[in-house]
Amino acid sequence: MGSKSSDTGKLIERYIYAFSRKIPSSQREETVREVRGMIDDMAADMFPDSPDDAASVIAVLENLGDPSLLADRFLDRKKCLIGPDFFPTYQLILKIVIPVTAAGLALALILKGVFEPSDNIWLELAEGLSSMFSAAVQAFAWVTVIFALVEHFSGVSPDKAELIAEGSPKLWSTDDLPQIPDNKSVIKRSEPIVGIVFIVIFMILLNFAPQFFGIYIADNAPGRFISVFEPENFPNFIPAVNILLCLGIVKEFIRLFEGRYTLRSSFAILFISGISLAMFLVIIKQEALWNSSFPEELRALIGSDSPSVFDITEIFRKLYLFVVVIGIFGFIVENAVNFYKSLRYN
Repeated sequence: MGSKSSDTGKLIERYIYAFSRKIPSSQREETVREVRGMIDDMAADMFPDSPDDAASVIAVLENLGDPSLLADRFLDRKKCLIGPDFFPTYQLILKIVIPVTAAGLALALILKGVFEPSDNIWLELAEGLSSMFSAAVQAFAWVTVIFALVEHFSGVSPDKAELIAEGSPKLWSTDDLPQIPDNKSVIKRSEPIVGIVFIVIFMILLNFAPQFFGIYIADNAPGRFISVFEPENFPNFIPAVNILLCLGIVKEFIRLFEGRYTLRSSFAILFISGISLAMFLVIIKQEALWNSSFPEELRALIGSDSPSVFDITEIFRKLYLFVVVIGIFGFIVENAVNFYKSLRYN
């Protein structure tokens, strides 16, 4: 094309932006270059006298159709349980979550083998490998279920789904193109991915090795842990803890899917964060969750005759208040930043 008007150029860039979001980064540069060439060639063929007019460009883009479907055709994706809008992210999350799940469980099993050695190491190894395989399968199943639900409730009607399958371009117009976001409103994909990774590792350790959350004492070989959790009661809290951590994963998924700060995502995260904070405060308030002998064991470790002896029980009370304050402060800061960036940069 020749010299384009500002509005026409922006329209093409919005189309390219919508298209490129669905293309894996390894293929993005080449496919974007090809689509730009297609737009130029189609405009020259369809409107040889006015290829750069706004009306010409709109006609070309609407002839190309929905950029998401165009990306689907470029990547030769077939109709499946996870649709083209979410399939690249689904693949990416699987590539991260499954190895992290296996690695986190392996870490928990290694810690257990070091601090609680078994008489039959081969049996322990076999059970560990079985647990790792089972955890990886569960991770695959849960990620697939989550993405399938997102796909199902993404707002695509049966009529539209049928037309999409037929490749109809009439469902889409340039009015549907998203605006190119301000760089300051963009959420780097690495941020929610790192968040998901750490939450998954934390969840695995809590589920399979909660006894290692505490203080290690090397008073005899091979040493021991003073757990902050009550061993007999902690399993009763596992379902609630897992729900709390899954809510954290859902928040990271929202950030990953949205890709930028928006009011829609900010309200969703505010709602989820409110539920998470309430659950967190209720859970940590339960005395049955905590190891009641922890202060005494820690006092014994420090030594009652030491001049540095202090009221450990009182410190734990203050620590609880500190954690509550930090939790509320984090809730306020997180949501204030979300809404500020959503309003300021959109």
